[in-house]
Amino acid sequence: MDTFIALVSELPDDRDGLDLGELADLFVDAQWVVSRVKGWAAVIAAEADERQAMIRAKGTPSDTWLAQNLNLSRKQASLVLYQARKLQAVPLARDAVLGGQITWEHGRAVGKAMDHMPASLTDEQSRQAEEMLVDIARKTTPREVERAAAWVAAQVDPEHANRSEEERLASERAIALRNRHFMWWREDGSVCFRGSLPLVEGEALTTAIDAIANQTRRNQVEAGDPAGGVPSRTQRRADALAWLAGHAGLRNPVPDVVVTVNYEDLRKEAAGAGVMPDGEPVSAGALRRMCCDANIIPIVLGASSEPLDVGRSQRSVPAGLRRALVERDRQCAFPSCDIPAAQCEAHHLKPWWKGGPTRLDNLVLLCPHHHGFVEPDTQDGRDQWRVFIGTDGFPVFIPPKRYPHQRPMRHSNAPRLPDIYSGPQLAADQISPADSVVLRQ
Repeated sequence: MDTFIALVSELPDDRDGLDLGELADLFVDAQWVVSRVKGWAAVIAAEADERQAMIRAKGTPSDTWLAQNLNLSRKQASLVLYQARKLQAVPLARDAVLGGQITWEHGRAVGKAMDHMPASLTDEQSRQAEEMLVDIARKTTPREVERAAAWVAAQVDPEHANRSEEERLASERAIALRNRHFMWWREDGSVCFRGSLPLVEGEALTTAIDAIANQTRRNQVEAGDPAGGVPSRTQRRADALAWLAGHAGLRNPVPDVVVTVNYEDLRKEAAGAGVMPDGEPVSAGALRRMCCDANIIPIVLGASSEPLDVGRSQRSVPAGLRRALVERDRQCAFPSCDIPAAQCEAHHLKPWWKGGPTRLDNLVLLCPHHHGFVEPDTQDGRDQWRVFIGTDGFPVFIPPKRYPHQRPMRHSNAPRLPDIYSGPQLAADQISPADSVVLRQ
C-alpha cells in the first residue's frame, strides 16, 4: 500500500508537453485506474467486514471504524460497506471491475440487477444471469444494465420471470407510495422544496414542467426576447412550476404522458405491460389506474412492435361526462373521504382494456389514494375494496374480508343505500364489479 501511494505521489505534475490527444487518453486511463482501485478497496472492505476484523482487532464496529479514520459520517461509512458487500456478492462482476473490463459503476449496476432476479433461480441460473449482465455492462451504460434485469430473467427463467417482475414492480410502487412526501421551508428570501413521488405521478409532473418550460423558451426565441437566453434550464423549470401553481384551477394545462403497452399483455389484463417514455417499466396496478382517466395515452404495440392503436380522447372522460360525474359523486366517492372532485380521477369499474365503456354507469370519482384501493388486481387476488354502481345509479363499496364487516357502504353525501343492500341476503362474493356494472339479482 505504501508503495502504491508513493507511486501516485510521484506522478509528474508537468503535463504541458502532452498533445491534446494524449491528454484526452490520459483522462480516460485515469478514470479506469480510479474504477479498479475502488473495486479493489471494496473487496478489502467486504473481506475485513466479513471476518469482523474491526470489531475483533479494534473493538469497534466496521462502520464506526471507517467513519473515525476517514472523517466520514456513520451514514456515509455504512454506505461504503453496503456497496462493498453488494459488489462482493456478484463475483463475476467484481472480477470484471478488478480486471478493468467494466467500471465500478457498472459492477454496482450488475449487483442491483441481480437483486431483481426471481427468487426461484438456481445457482446455475444465477451464474448465467450474472454472466449476461456483465456482458451487457461491457457494451452499455449502468442504467441500461439495471433495466436489462427483467429481460435477463426472462432468458434464464421464463417460467417465473414475468410473475417475479410484476411482483417487483408492484412492491416498488408500494414502497414509493409509502415514501412519498413533499416539504418546504423558507431560507434567505426563498422557499425551498424537497420531496418524492412514485414513478407515474412523478413522470406526469416532470412532463408538465418541462413542456411549459420549453414552450416558454420557444416563445421567447420566436418573439426575439433579448432575455430569452438568460434563464438556465433549471430556472425555466422553476418558472414553470410557479406557473402551474398559479394556474392550478385549469382542467388540462399540460400535455399527455405516453405509455407503451404490449398488446398480448394488455389482452391478458395488462399484467406488467407498461413502459414509460424513458423505458422505465410500470407495474400492472399503476398501468390500470393510468388507463382509467386523465392525461395518459396508451400506445398499443403488436408482436413486431408496430403501433396497433393510439389511445384518443374517447378513452379519457370527456368534459361533459366529467361534469355529470362530478355532479353525481361531488367528491371522492369512497366512504368518508373528503378530497374535492378537482383532485379526483375517473375510475372505470370495468376497465376500458377489458371492453368497459366510458359511460356514467361505468365510472366513479376517486382520489388517487383510494383509486389504488379498488383497482382490480389480476395477479394475486389480494383482499381489497370493491365498488359497483347500485340500482339507484350511485356507487356502492364492499369492504375487504379483513374489514370488521362486509356490509355495502357508500359516502355520506350519496343517497341512502337501497334496502336491497342492507340485508344478509347480499353476500359479498355475489358481487363481481369487474364483470358487471350494475348489480344483477
